Amino acid sequence: MAIRTAWQDLYGIQMDTGATLATHLAGSPTYDAASDIGILGDGTANGKFALPLTSHPNYKAPTGSVDARQARGIAERHAREYNIVQTGDPVEFTLDMNGNAYNISAFIALLLQNGVSEAATVNTNGANLLTGIPYTLADVNNYAYLSRSLQPVGGGKSIDALIKGAICSGLQITGQQGAVLQIQPTIRAASWEQADLSAVAGPTDNLANSFSDIVPLKFQDSTIAFYDEYTNPGTPVWVEVYTPNISLNIVNNAIFNFYNNNKASVAILDNLEVTGSIEVPFSQDAVGDNYMIQRFLSGEPVKIAWFWGQSGDTKDIANDYTLVDGASTPGPFDRYKNDTVATNPLNFVSFIFNAKVNDYDFAGDNELMTTANFEAATDVDDQAITVKALYDSTKLTRIP
Repeated sequence: MAIRTAWQDLYGIQMDTGATLATHLAGSPTYDAASDIGILGDGTANGKFALPLTSHPNYKAPTGSVDARQARGIAERHAREYNIVQTGDPVEFTLDMNGNAYNISAFIALLLQNGVSEAATVNTNGANLLTGIPYTLADVNNYAYLSRSLQPVGGGKSIDALIKGAICSGLQITGQQGAVLQIQPTIRAASWEQADLSAVAGPTDNLANSFSDIVPLKFQDSTIAFYDEYTNPGTPVWVEVYTPNISLNIVNNAIFNFYNNNKASVAILDNLEVTGSIEVPFSQDAVGDNYMIQRFLSGEPVKIAWFWGQSGDTKDIANDYTLVDGASTPGPFDRYKNDTVATNPLNFVSFIFNAKVNDYDFAGDNELMTTANFEAATDVDDQAITVKALYDSTKLTRIP
Protein backbone atom coordinates (compact mmCIF):
# COMPACT_ATOMS: atom_id res chain seq x y z
CA MET A 1 0.00 0.00 0.00
CA ALA A 2 1.35 3.43 -0.97
CA ILE A 3 2.33 5.97 1.68
CA ARG A 4 -0.31 8.63 2.29
CA THR A 5 0.68 12.17 3.34
CA ALA A 6 -1.35 15.21 4.35
CA TRP A 7 -0.37 17.20 1.26
CA GLN A 8 -2.30 14.71 -0.87
CA ASP A 9 -5.60 15.58 0.82
CA LEU A 10 -8.45 16.87 -1.34
CA TYR A 11 -11.36 18.50 0.44
CA GLY A 12 -14.60 19.20 -1.40
CA ILE A 13 -17.98 20.86 -0.89
CA GLN A 14 -21.20 20.62 -2.87
CA MET A 15 -24.21 22.76 -1.95
CA ASP A 16 -27.76 21.45 -1.73
CA THR A 17 -30.05 24.44 -1.14
CA GLY A 18 -33.80 24.27 -0.70
CA ALA A 19 -33.69 20.59 0.30
CA THR A 20 -35.24 18.49 3.03
CA LEU A 21 -32.80 16.60 5.22
CA ALA A 22 -34.22 13.19 4.26
CA THR A 23 -33.92 13.89 0.54
CA HIS A 24 -30.44 15.31 0.98
CA LEU A 25 -29.20 12.30 2.96
CA ALA A 26 -30.46 9.97 0.24
CA GLY A 27 -28.13 11.64 -2.29
CA SER A 28 -24.37 11.94 -2.71
CA PRO A 29 -22.03 14.52 -4.24
CA THR A 30 -21.11 14.12 -7.89
CA TYR A 31 -19.02 17.29 -8.24
CA ASP A 32 -20.45 17.75 -11.72
CA ALA A 33 -19.20 21.08 -13.06
CA ALA A 34 -22.14 21.27 -15.46
CA SER A 35 -24.95 20.86 -12.95
CA ASP A 36 -23.75 21.21 -9.33
CA ILE A 37 -22.78 24.23 -7.24
CA GLY A 38 -19.82 24.34 -4.89
CA ILE A 39 -17.75 27.43 -4.19
CA LEU A 40 -18.62 28.44 -7.76
CA GLY A 41 -21.34 27.36 -10.15
CA ASP A 42 -24.76 28.43 -11.38
CA GLY A 43 -26.44 25.04 -11.70
CA THR A 44 -25.69 24.81 -15.42
CA ALA A 45 -21.95 25.49 -15.64
CA ASN A 46 -18.75 26.58 -13.91
CA GLY A 47 -19.02 24.34 -10.86
CA LYS A 48 -15.94 24.48 -8.62
CA PHE A 49 -15.88 22.30 -5.52
CA ALA A 50 -12.39 22.01 -4.01
CA LEU A 51 -11.60 23.71 -0.70
CA PRO A 52 -8.05 25.09 -0.47
CA LEU A 53 -7.94 24.88 3.31
CA THR A 54 -5.05 26.23 5.35
CA SER A 55 -5.25 23.24 7.72
CA HIS A 56 -6.11 19.54 7.46
CA PRO A 57 -9.21 18.92 9.59
CA ASN A 58 -10.18 15.41 10.58
CA TYR A 59 -13.77 14.44 9.85
CA LYS A 60 -14.23 12.22 12.90
CA ALA A 61 -17.10 9.76 13.33
CA PRO A 62 -19.60 10.82 16.04
CA THR A 63 -19.50 7.54 17.92
CA GLY A 64 -18.68 6.55 21.47
CA SER A 65 -18.06 3.46 23.53
CA VAL A 66 -20.52 2.30 26.17
CA ASP A 67 -18.40 0.61 28.82
CA ALA A 68 -19.96 -1.44 31.63
CA ARG A 69 -18.09 -3.99 33.73
CA GLN A 70 -19.96 -7.28 33.85
CA ALA A 71 -20.00 -10.11 36.36
CA ARG A 72 -18.20 -12.78 34.30
CA GLY A 73 -16.12 -14.48 37.00
CA ILE A 74 -12.83 -13.23 35.49
CA ALA A 75 -10.28 -10.63 36.59
CA GLU A 76 -9.66 -9.08 33.18
CA ARG A 77 -12.02 -7.13 30.97
CA HIS A 78 -14.12 -8.94 28.39
CA ALA A 79 -14.57 -7.66 24.84
CA ARG A 80 -18.37 -7.84 25.19
CA GLU A 81 -18.23 -5.19 27.89
CA TYR A 82 -17.62 -2.53 25.21
CA ASN A 83 -20.22 -1.39 22.68
CA ILE A 84 -19.79 1.26 20.01
CA VAL A 85 -22.88 3.49 19.72
CA GLN A 86 -24.04 6.67 18.02
CA THR A 87 -23.55 9.36 20.66
CA GLY A 88 -26.48 11.46 19.48
CA ASP A 89 -24.10 14.33 18.74
CA PRO A 90 -23.55 15.73 15.25
CA VAL A 91 -20.29 15.51 13.35
CA GLU A 92 -18.38 18.70 14.16
CA PHE A 93 -15.15 20.25 12.85
CA THR A 94 -13.76 23.59 11.72
CA LEU A 95 -12.38 24.70 8.36
CA ASP A 96 -9.62 27.31 8.03
CA MET A 97 -9.67 29.35 4.83
CA ASN A 98 -8.77 32.66 3.23
CA GLY A 99 -12.00 34.59 2.69
CA ASN A 100 -13.61 36.05 -0.42
CA ALA A 101 -17.16 36.85 -1.54
CA TYR A 102 -17.68 33.41 -3.06
CA ASN A 103 -16.78 31.11 -0.18
CA ILE A 104 -18.25 33.50 2.41
CA SER A 105 -21.57 33.40 0.53
CA ALA A 106 -21.58 29.59 0.78
CA PHE A 107 -21.11 29.51 4.54
CA ILE A 108 -23.53 32.39 5.14
CA ALA A 109 -26.19 30.41 3.23
CA LEU A 110 -25.46 27.41 5.46
CA LEU A 111 -25.42 29.59 8.60
CA LEU A 112 -28.34 32.02 8.28
CA GLN A 113 -30.56 29.67 6.27
CA ASN A 114 -33.97 31.29 5.58
CA GLY A 115 -32.47 34.69 6.37
CA VAL A 116 -30.52 34.52 3.10
CA SER A 117 -31.71 35.84 -0.25
CA GLU A 118 -30.06 36.46 -3.61
CA ALA A 119 -30.90 38.80 -6.47
CA ALA A 120 -29.31 40.43 -9.47
CA THR A 121 -28.15 43.97 -8.72
CA VAL A 122 -29.57 46.88 -10.65
CA ASN A 123 -26.44 49.02 -10.80
CA THR A 124 -23.56 46.53 -11.09
CA ASN A 125 -24.13 44.69 -14.34
CA GLY A 126 -23.42 40.96 -14.33
CA ALA A 127 -23.41 40.70 -10.54
CA ASN A 128 -25.52 38.85 -7.97
CA LEU A 129 -25.98 40.19 -4.46
CA LEU A 130 -26.48 37.74 -1.62
CA THR A 131 -27.92 39.23 1.58
CA GLY A 132 -27.97 37.44 4.92
CA ILE A 133 -30.01 38.67 7.89
CA PRO A 134 -31.12 36.91 11.11
CA TYR A 135 -33.38 33.94 10.37
CA THR A 136 -37.04 33.99 11.40
CA LEU A 137 -37.68 30.23 11.22
CA ALA A 138 -35.98 27.37 13.05
CA ASP A 139 -36.18 25.17 9.95
CA VAL A 140 -33.06 24.23 7.99
CA ASN A 141 -33.22 23.81 4.22
CA ASN A 142 -29.70 24.61 3.03
CA TYR A 143 -27.30 21.69 3.38
CA ALA A 144 -23.96 20.67 1.94
CA TYR A 145 -21.94 17.55 1.22
CA LEU A 146 -18.32 17.71 2.35
CA SER A 147 -15.64 15.17 1.64
CA ARG A 148 -12.03 14.36 2.37
CA SER A 149 -10.52 12.16 -0.32
CA LEU A 150 -7.94 9.70 1.01
CA GLN A 151 -7.11 7.73 -2.13
CA PRO A 152 -6.10 8.39 -5.74
CA VAL A 153 -8.30 7.99 -8.79
CA GLY A 154 -9.40 4.41 -9.32
CA GLY A 155 -8.59 3.47 -5.73
CA GLY A 156 -11.89 1.70 -5.42
CA LYS A 157 -11.92 1.51 -1.62
CA SER A 158 -14.59 2.83 0.73
CA ILE A 159 -12.11 4.85 2.77
CA ASP A 160 -12.93 8.48 1.87
CA ALA A 161 -14.66 10.55 4.57
CA LEU A 162 -18.07 11.75 3.38
CA ILE A 163 -20.17 14.21 5.38
CA LYS A 164 -23.86 14.67 4.59
CA GLY A 165 -26.39 17.09 6.00
CA ALA A 166 -23.73 19.68 6.79
CA ILE A 167 -24.61 23.18 7.88
CA CYS A 168 -22.50 26.01 9.27
CA SER A 169 -23.15 26.41 12.99
CA GLY A 170 -20.64 29.23 13.42
CA LEU A 171 -18.51 31.53 11.29
CA GLN A 172 -15.52 33.43 12.63
CA ILE A 173 -14.18 36.27 10.47
CA THR A 174 -10.83 37.85 11.31
CA GLY A 175 -9.02 40.82 9.81
CA GLN A 176 -5.50 41.87 10.77
CA GLN A 177 -3.08 44.39 9.33
CA GLY A 178 -0.64 42.90 6.84
CA ALA A 179 -2.84 39.87 6.18
CA VAL A 180 -5.70 38.60 4.08
CA LEU A 181 -9.18 37.96 5.42
CA GLN A 182 -9.40 34.75 7.44
CA ILE A 183 -12.60 32.77 7.91
CA GLN A 184 -13.21 29.74 10.09
CA PRO A 185 -16.56 28.03 9.57
CA THR A 186 -17.63 25.51 12.20
CA ILE A 187 -19.48 22.65 10.54
CA ARG A 188 -22.09 20.42 12.15
CA ALA A 189 -23.60 17.59 10.17
CA ALA A 190 -26.23 14.86 10.24
CA SER A 191 -24.18 11.98 8.89
CA TRP A 192 -20.63 10.60 8.64
CA GLU A 193 -19.71 7.67 6.46
CA GLN A 194 -16.83 6.07 4.61
CA ALA A 195 -17.34 6.02 0.86
CA ASP A 196 -15.50 5.46 -2.39
CA LEU A 197 -15.07 8.87 -4.02
CA SER A 198 -12.07 7.88 -6.11
CA ALA A 199 -14.08 8.31 -9.31
CA VAL A 200 -14.34 12.08 -8.78
CA ALA A 201 -11.15 12.91 -6.86
CA GLY A 202 -8.31 12.00 -9.17
CA PRO A 203 -5.98 14.26 -11.17
CA THR A 204 -8.16 14.03 -14.28
CA ASP A 205 -11.51 14.21 -12.50
CA ASN A 206 -13.81 16.88 -11.16
CA LEU A 207 -12.56 17.59 -7.65
CA ALA A 208 -8.85 17.88 -8.40
CA ASN A 209 -9.64 20.39 -11.16
CA SER A 210 -12.11 22.35 -9.07
CA PHE A 211 -10.08 25.02 -7.33
CA SER A 212 -11.51 28.47 -8.04
CA ASP A 213 -9.28 31.32 -9.18
CA ILE A 214 -10.87 33.87 -6.83
CA VAL A 215 -8.28 35.80 -4.83
CA PRO A 216 -8.68 36.37 -1.08
CA LEU A 217 -9.65 39.80 0.21
CA LYS A 218 -6.81 41.90 1.62
CA PHE A 219 -7.39 43.56 4.98
CA GLN A 220 -5.78 46.74 3.63
CA ASP A 221 -8.55 47.02 1.01
CA SER A 222 -11.34 47.01 3.57
CA THR A 223 -13.10 50.02 5.03
CA ILE A 224 -14.27 50.06 8.66
CA ALA A 225 -16.62 52.79 9.80
CA PHE A 226 -18.79 53.75 12.78
CA TYR A 227 -22.15 55.42 12.32
CA ASP A 228 -21.51 58.06 14.97
CA GLU A 229 -24.75 59.30 16.52
CA TYR A 230 -23.15 60.57 19.72
CA THR A 231 -20.43 63.10 18.93
CA ASN A 232 -22.90 65.30 17.06
CA PRO A 233 -26.40 64.44 18.32
CA GLY A 234 -29.07 64.83 15.68
CA THR A 235 -26.60 64.81 12.79
CA PRO A 236 -25.06 61.32 12.69
CA VAL A 237 -22.21 60.76 10.25
CA TRP A 238 -20.08 57.84 9.14
CA VAL A 239 -16.57 57.99 10.60
CA GLU A 240 -13.86 55.81 9.06
CA VAL A 241 -11.89 53.91 11.69
CA TYR A 242 -8.27 52.84 11.27
CA THR A 243 -7.80 49.63 13.19
CA PRO A 244 -5.11 46.93 13.16
CA ASN A 245 -7.48 44.16 14.29
CA ILE A 246 -11.13 43.28 14.07
CA SER A 247 -12.99 40.00 14.49
CA LEU A 248 -16.59 38.83 14.20
CA ASN A 249 -18.15 35.54 15.26
CA ILE A 250 -21.67 34.51 14.18
CA VAL A 251 -23.18 31.42 15.81
CA ASN A 252 -26.61 29.81 15.30
CA ASN A 253 -26.26 27.09 18.00
CA ALA A 254 -27.78 24.51 15.65
CA ILE A 255 -29.18 21.32 17.18
CA PHE A 256 -29.39 17.90 15.51
CA ASN A 257 -31.82 15.29 16.83
CA PHE A 258 -30.99 11.65 16.04
CA TYR A 259 -33.80 9.96 17.95
CA ASN A 260 -33.30 6.21 17.43
CA ASN A 261 -31.27 6.50 14.19
CA ASN A 262 -27.58 6.68 13.41
CA LYS A 263 -28.23 9.66 11.13
CA ALA A 264 -29.92 12.85 12.29
CA SER A 265 -33.62 13.10 11.54
CA VAL A 266 -33.94 16.86 11.98
CA ALA A 267 -31.79 19.98 12.25
CA ILE A 268 -33.00 22.97 14.26
CA LEU A 269 -31.69 26.52 14.45
CA ASP A 270 -31.38 27.85 17.99
CA ASN A 271 -30.54 31.33 19.31
CA LEU A 272 -28.40 33.53 17.06
CA GLU A 273 -25.37 35.06 18.76
CA VAL A 274 -23.02 37.63 17.22
CA THR A 275 -19.89 38.67 19.12
CA GLY A 276 -16.58 40.23 18.26
CA SER A 277 -13.85 42.73 19.09
CA ILE A 278 -12.18 45.75 17.56
CA GLU A 279 -9.11 47.82 18.41
CA VAL A 280 -9.61 51.58 18.11
CA PRO A 281 -6.60 53.95 18.28
CA PHE A 282 -6.89 56.37 21.19
CA SER A 283 -5.94 59.15 18.74
CA GLN A 284 -8.69 58.27 16.27
CA ASP A 285 -10.72 61.29 15.16
CA ALA A 286 -14.30 61.49 16.54
CA VAL A 287 -14.38 57.94 17.94
CA GLY A 288 -11.05 57.84 19.79
CA ASP A 289 -10.30 59.01 23.34
CA ASN A 290 -12.99 57.59 25.62
CA TYR A 291 -15.58 56.99 22.90
CA MET A 292 -15.80 53.22 23.36
CA ILE A 293 -15.84 53.63 27.13
CA GLN A 294 -18.83 55.93 26.80
CA ARG A 295 -20.57 53.38 24.60
CA PHE A 296 -19.93 50.80 27.31
CA LEU A 297 -21.24 53.04 30.10
CA SER A 298 -24.31 54.19 28.19
CA GLY A 299 -25.27 50.71 27.02
CA GLU A 300 -26.15 52.14 23.62
CA PRO A 301 -24.96 50.17 20.55
CA VAL A 302 -22.95 51.66 17.73
CA LYS A 303 -23.54 50.63 14.13
CA ILE A 304 -20.35 49.34 12.48
CA ALA A 305 -19.75 48.57 8.81
CA TRP A 306 -16.76 46.52 7.64
CA PHE A 307 -16.69 46.17 3.89
CA TRP A 308 -14.81 45.77 0.63
CA GLY A 309 -16.09 47.66 -2.41
CA GLN A 310 -16.30 51.14 -3.85
CA SER A 311 -18.25 52.75 -6.65
CA GLY A 312 -15.97 55.03 -8.65
CA ASP A 313 -12.89 56.84 -7.44
CA THR A 314 -14.67 58.80 -4.68
CA LYS A 315 -15.23 57.09 -1.35
CA ASP A 316 -18.80 57.41 -0.10
CA ILE A 317 -19.11 55.24 3.00
CA ALA A 318 -22.77 56.10 3.56
CA ASN A 319 -23.67 54.34 0.32
CA ASP A 320 -20.74 52.06 -0.42
CA TYR A 321 -21.25 49.82 2.60
CA THR A 322 -24.61 48.67 1.19
CA LEU A 323 -22.95 47.26 -1.97
CA VAL A 324 -26.11 48.46 -3.69
CA ASP A 325 -26.33 52.24 -4.05
CA GLY A 326 -22.74 53.22 -4.64
CA ALA A 327 -21.72 56.88 -4.36
CA SER A 328 -24.13 59.82 -4.56
CA THR A 329 -25.21 58.83 -8.03
CA PRO A 330 -25.68 55.07 -8.07
CA GLY A 331 -23.05 53.41 -10.16
CA PRO A 332 -21.38 50.03 -10.48
CA PHE A 333 -19.08 48.71 -7.79
CA ASP A 334 -15.86 48.47 -9.75
CA ARG A 335 -12.87 48.67 -7.36
CA TYR A 336 -11.40 48.46 -3.88
CA LYS A 337 -10.57 51.59 -1.92
CA ASN A 338 -6.85 51.47 -2.84
CA ASP A 339 -7.47 51.13 -6.58
CA THR A 340 -6.92 54.24 -8.65
CA VAL A 341 -8.76 52.83 -11.66
CA ALA A 342 -11.63 50.40 -12.12
CA THR A 343 -10.37 46.84 -11.63
CA ASN A 344 -13.84 45.24 -11.68
CA PRO A 345 -12.98 42.30 -9.41
CA LEU A 346 -16.66 41.49 -8.59
CA ASN A 347 -15.49 40.16 -5.25
CA PHE A 348 -17.03 42.37 -2.57
CA VAL A 349 -18.26 41.70 0.97
CA SER A 350 -19.92 43.81 3.65
CA PHE A 351 -20.54 43.04 7.33
CA ILE A 352 -22.93 45.44 9.09
CA PHE A 353 -23.54 44.91 12.78
CA ASN A 354 -25.12 46.80 15.68
CA ALA A 355 -22.41 46.48 18.31
CA LYS A 356 -23.22 46.80 22.02
CA VAL A 357 -19.91 47.18 23.87
CA ASN A 358 -19.86 44.80 26.84
CA ASP A 359 -16.20 45.12 27.88
CA TYR A 360 -13.09 47.13 27.06
CA ASP A 361 -9.40 47.42 27.85
CA PHE A 362 -6.39 49.55 27.01
CA ALA A 363 -3.37 48.03 25.35
CA GLY A 364 -0.58 48.84 22.94
CA ASP A 365 3.20 48.79 22.95
CA ASN A 366 3.81 51.77 20.68
CA GLU A 367 0.31 53.28 20.40
CA LEU A 368 -2.48 53.23 22.93
CA MET A 369 -5.49 51.26 21.74
CA THR A 370 -8.94 50.72 23.16
CA THR A 371 -9.87 47.09 22.67
CA ALA A 372 -13.65 46.83 22.73
CA ASN A 373 -15.52 43.53 22.98
CA PHE A 374 -19.08 43.63 21.76
CA GLU A 375 -22.22 41.64 21.20
CA ALA A 376 -24.47 42.59 18.31
CA ALA A 377 -28.10 43.30 19.15
CA THR A 378 -31.12 44.57 17.27
CA ASP A 379 -32.93 47.82 18.10
CA VAL A 380 -35.57 50.04 16.50
CA ASP A 381 -33.18 51.14 13.75
CA ASP A 382 -30.90 48.24 12.91
CA GLN A 383 -30.72 44.47 12.87
CA ALA A 384 -28.03 42.72 14.87
CA ILE A 385 -26.19 41.55 11.75
CA THR A 386 -26.40 41.88 7.99
CA VAL A 387 -23.93 40.22 5.64
CA LYS A 388 -23.72 41.04 1.94
CA ALA A 389 -21.67 39.42 -0.81
CA LEU A 390 -21.48 40.79 -4.36
CA TYR A 391 -20.07 38.47 -7.03
CA ASP A 392 -19.95 37.64 -10.72
CA SER A 393 -23.27 36.12 -11.83
CA THR A 394 -21.54 34.23 -14.65
CA LYS A 395 -19.50 32.37 -12.04
CA LEU A 396 -22.01 31.93 -9.21
CA THR A 397 -25.70 31.72 -8.50
CA ARG A 398 -25.70 30.63 -4.88
CA ILE A 399 -29.45 29.94 -4.57
CA PRO A 400 -30.78 28.78 -7.96
